Amino acid sequence: MCQCQNHSSSGCGCQSKNCSCPCCKTGCGCQSSNSCSSHGSGGGCDYAAKFLDLADQAWMEVLKEKIKDQIKSNAKNMDELAHLIAEANHERWHKKIENKQSTGCYEEKLKNFFTQSCHTQCQKK
Repeated sequence: MCQCQNHSSSGCGCQSKNCSCPCCKTGCGCQSSNSCSSHGSGGGCDYAAKFLDLADQAWMEVLKEKIKDQIKSNAKNMDELAHLIAEANHERWHKKIENKQSTGCYEEKLKNFFTQSCHTQCQKK
């Protein structure tokens, strides 16, 4: 007997990954043959469609690499552009670090001011 509380005569409606009923455990890892988009009309996984999807992905990856190769071979100024961008980025980060350090100096001055003020006030009492 199925241990899933949502089981009916038409099949298990359980969407829980922890369901222990056998009707939820199909070979493709989905919980129900009715909810898996890869199932064909026979109820089993359609591996042929999955393989075609995989082939499409591989084709796109190869095409992407070929496009990269074309860019590399035809982009005469790519190294110069990369150098220019890298220099600008380095300068930007250098300025950010300088600003952070100057903020730290300001914070340190404030801390010293308040420490001195408190010390002076405590001595007067």
